[in-house]
Amino acid sequence: MEGLSLILLSIIYFYAGYRYVRDILASTTAPAIGTWIVFVCATLLNVLSVFSVTSWEFVSNAYSLGDFLMCVIILGSLLKRSTIKLERFERIYLIVAGIIVCFWVFSKNAFATNLLVQTLILVGYFPTLHKLIHTKENHESFTNWTLFLLAGAIAFYPAYQHGNVLAMIYSVRTIFIISFMLFLMKKYTKKTI
Repeated sequence: MEGLSLILLSIIYFYAGYRYVRDILASTTAPAIGTWIVFVCATLLNVLSVFSVTSWEFVSNAYSLGDFLMCVIILGSLLKRSTIKLERFERIYLIVAGIIVCFWVFSKNAFATNLLVQTLILVGYFPTLHKLIHTKENHESFTNWTLFLLAGAIAFYPAYQHGNVLAMIYSVRTIFIISFMLFLMKKYTKKTI
């Protein structure tokens, strides 16, 4: 069953990533670049800390690794379309990421570090959520974000099977925040007759 979960996760991520990058390059979606800058930093810290805690166990951590790679690819496609202009939020976010790295170096506590990173990833959604609420317009793809939500749900099974608490938290956090984002996207999608 874990093998099936990994295959489904890979297919969903490949398809969602392909669609999202295609939409970015075609300018049919306008994601907040700040969200993806912070996601790359936070998901990298997540991968390093979660693999450290679980002694590089791959199966239950595949979602974390896939999430990091997807964020890098999406940010790369965004950078083809626009330049980086860090807002105050992104600068503060990156400083906090640096503080978390320092905490990890000095405390040697990868588990606590990962929980801090999980919080940082949650905060990383704020630019997109702010854009949705402020503009009252949806510039995101329901299909792509639903696929990302589905990937988080599927990733819960191998995490649960391996008793990987951090991977389970990662999946549940994904399910919660993307569900909320989908709710806002639905709320702010203009209805056509």
